[in-house]
Amino acid sequence: MLIHGLGALSAAAFVLLGYLSYPDGDMSLPWFYAITLFVFAISIYVALTHKQANKTFSNFQVFCVVLGWPILFRLIGLYFGPIFEDDHYRFLWDGYTFANFGSPYGIAPEQFFGDPTIPDKFQPILDGINNPDIATIYGPITQISFLLAYWLAPAEVTALQAIYLLLDVVVILLLLKIAPRAGVILYAWSPLIIKEFAFTAHPDIVGVVFMVASLFCLKKDHQHLALVFIALSFCAKVFAILLIPLIAIRCHWKTWWVLPVVVAGVYAPFLLLNKADLYGLFAFAKDWQFNGSVFALLTQWLPVQQAKLLCAVVFCSCYAIYWFVFVRNRELIPRGDWVFGLFFFLAPVLNAWYLIWFLVFAAIYPTRWAWSASFLILMSYINGYNLLDSGLELYQQPHWARLMEYLPIIALFIYELLLKKQSLKIKILKS
Repeated sequence: MLIHGLGALSAAAFVLLGYLSYPDGDMSLPWFYAITLFVFAISIYVALTHKQANKTFSNFQVFCVVLGWPILFRLIGLYFGPIFEDDHYRFLWDGYTFANFGSPYGIAPEQFFGDPTIPDKFQPILDGINNPDIATIYGPITQISFLLAYWLAPAEVTALQAIYLLLDVVVILLLLKIAPRAGVILYAWSPLIIKEFAFTAHPDIVGVVFMVASLFCLKKDHQHLALVFIALSFCAKVFAILLIPLIAIRCHWKTWWVLPVVVAGVYAPFLLLNKADLYGLFAFAKDWQFNGSVFALLTQWLPVQQAKLLCAVVFCSCYAIYWFVFVRNRELIPRGDWVFGLFFFLAPVLNAWYLIWFLVFAAIYPTRWAWSASFLILMSYINGYNLLDSGLELYQQPHWARLMEYLPIIALFIYELLLKKQSLKIKILKS
């Protein structure tokens, strides 16, 4: 009964979150952090309780904890709308251009300003797009989700929310096959996941569902399918490229042809028409900086391009070391928490919803530092966009907020390293 009481409290908290942010998506930051911290604490307690009492839970209790309550939390987000975000305008606009012009690529939204042929319901969508001078940066598979939302309900964010809610549930179901149940609960109850995908309709879940499907197929030794799914994940978002070598090396080399064939098949129709997502991605990678940690620190002493180069060299060196270690050991599912964790730690841009790529692996390999990051990343919403009278620029963050975000994660990471070292010493002494 306690678990259901905590589920009801979490549901009430999400209702309050939606109510306080309705209808424009803005709300008091103290209320936002109080509610999300409350739900985060409950998720930790539920995961630990379930782990300790796993054998005494009935099948019905397991279903409620792993699927029942998490689905209800997501349906609450579906009822309300995006919080602290306006990215959904771009997604809805891409769906419109895809449906009406045959491709969403190659044309910046600002080129349609003042166009009388744009339907009335899409005029406010067009006006709400941020960076309207840049063409879309989203991959072809993600664009298909925008197109599907347009067919379901043009200019309605609810259609996107419903699609991503279903995909998120699929991720939970797949994680149940490859992750410890406590880790799945942490994912399923995570306020970050629910806020960013059920409420705010960010599309990274499209790439992630294919990535998790690839890991599932890899575990079942369906090598061709594993490569098909990771290729589709890459076609949804480029982050998946970090996993391609780690998955391919666990497959027979005769299956590798699947990767270029799938990617070429998905991208070819768009590249024949225009530049696909490449132009927008290059513009984004060149100019955008937000919520960086190591990179932001380096830019205090180095020019931006040198800081990027140094971060890239450090990441590639660490990745190469891990790749060779991964090849030699028997680990089937790669430590994506290490790979994505380091990548995001060095990156110039770290939006809160990016962490879903990282948290999937934190469900498979649960750690204190990883799940603390799932809450602390929300500190990125302390910025000029949400503190209009602070004197900060639109996406500028106060230094104290970034310290609050990153220092506890670093401290917990070091603490767990020391614990692991101590545990290893004890094992050696016992042997």
